[in-house]
Amino acid sequence: MKVRNKITNTYPVAFHMSGLGKWNRLGHEIHRYSKNLKHERIPLREDVDLCFMSYGYKNKSCLENSLNQFGLSIVNLNDYVELSESDDFGQIKATKLKALKKYLETSTKKYVIGQDAGDVFFLRHPNCVVDIFEEKFNCGMLLNGETDIFPDEASPIYKRLYCRPNYEDKNSKFRFLNSGLFIAKTEFLKSIIDELIATPYLEGRQNSKDQGQFQQIYEKYYPNMQVDVNCEIFQTTVFRKRDRGKDNKFLEI
Repeated sequence: MKVRNKITNTYPVAFHMSGLGKWNRLGHEIHRYSKNLKHERIPLREDVDLCFMSYGYKNKSCLENSLNQFGLSIVNLNDYVELSESDDFGQIKATKLKALKKYLETSTKKYVIGQDAGDVFFLRHPNCVVDIFEEKFNCGMLLNGETDIFPDEASPIYKRLYCRPNYEDKNSKFRFLNSGLFIAKTEFLKSIIDELIATPYLEGRQNSKDQGQFQQIYEKYYPNMQVDVNCEIFQTTVFRKRDRGKDNKFLEI
């Protein structure tokens, strides 16, 4: 099974079903199909870790169930932080980066793939993520791209980027950063993690937490931080407000 992005004519590896389910029907349909795929069980590359925070699920997260089809498991960032059963979703999100930092302090791997566990799944082996990253990207970190700005308060960041002569993604449909999926060189991630944690949230009506932090750091470190604007690796499955419910404009199975 493959899913083609009709805008970029690419076949993404990992999918992020961000947003409300009612605007994500095709994403959930693709996910249902993916559960019945038979994947060859190839070992994960020795130079990469799959780092996700899986906490609060009755059984396993969406991501863990997906990786189980490949015979793979995750480094659970939950093991690097203390959480209580009373912690709400916002509190859990706020601990992700601190847990990631503790992991990085012990890591000897070259690459890290993360970060959301509840709404992410793979159609192809995670090794493909690293292979494509090495072949097509020259940067320290690559993040998922989407068609809408979130939070709205990040809009000035893109207006400033548009004015920079080295910013090449102005006309790309999927140019807006989504922090739900990334691949990073571990050394680069180590170099920015303290700054990322110290970056204040973008205050406003939308509770963006770490995505607002990533937006601000992205502006500073571009082009060493990039967005996967052609969906070579990562694919969100919810789109601009005016396009919601029209998923088939973008993706086809």
